[in-house]
Amino acid sequence: MTRWRVYSNIIVDQMVNYGEEMISMRNNLFLYRRLRGMKQFDLAKEIGIKEQTISSYERGRTDPSPEIAIKISEILKFSVDDVFPGYIKNQKE
Repeated sequence: MTRWRVYSNIIVDQMVNYGEEMISMRNNLFLYRRLRGMKQFDLAKEIGIKEQTISSYERGRTDPSPEIAIKISEILKFSVDDVFPGYIKNQKE
């Protein structure tokens, strides 16, 4: 199995069900959101954005603004760079 094996078996099993889409993910938002037991709807509501926007971030279709990235990180209790690897470096360029 992939590097996701290091996380709980429940999360791994759920991620495997997503198949190829998970492999192409450019960030860890899906993983950290699920580790916190949150649904896309819950996270979106807490931030004040649409559920579809969270989905778009998770699929790598769009990147969050710096303000939204910070809010997500604070809610999930992980660093911005943990949730969105390379995000801080890319924002400086």
